[in-house]
Amino acid sequence: MERTLSSGFTFTLKFIFPVLWIGGFGYGTLQLFTHPGEVTYNGVRGGAPPDAKWLFLLMWVLGAATLGWLTARLKRVRIDNDGLLVSNYREEVRVPFAAVTKVTQNRWVNARPITVEFRHETPLGRRATFIPAGRGRFAFWREDEIVAELRRRAGLAIGSAPDSRVRPGR
Repeated sequence: MERTLSSGFTFTLKFIFPVLWIGGFGYGTLQLFTHPGEVTYNGVRGGAPPDAKWLFLLMWVLGAATLGWLTARLKRVRIDNDGLLVSNYREEVRVPFAAVTKVTQNRWVNARPITVEFRHETPLGRRATFIPAGRGRFAFWREDEIVAELRRRAGLAIGSAPDSRVRPGR
């Protein structure tokens, strides 16, 4: 039985949100450079400090780079009995559970992305990062259940070195 592990908002986070944020913030920054007297700040027309344009430009460049780095690597991930189906929305690859070497979750980022690393390079890279679906609890001190499930299916020993494998009979 196949099911989707990644959030239904993955497409929006990967393609739509970056365009809107980078375009909107870029437009506002451009307005500071081209029409500084017409920009409204705290309800005062032309009230933006003269050096604000440079601060906004820096924030726009850093924000765009960070947003691009974070969202470009997001993948849609599905699971079935044989392994993972990883997609970047243009191409999809199947990765068997035996090829998974490490599963981690960043619990300090609001979206709590999960990264699955593979033993060998795939056409989509050596790792897949996804936002888990159905997150509705505030428990940053615990990993989502899907992390333990992926480790179990891949035969990774929980709490041991990333390449350790659980061997039957041991």
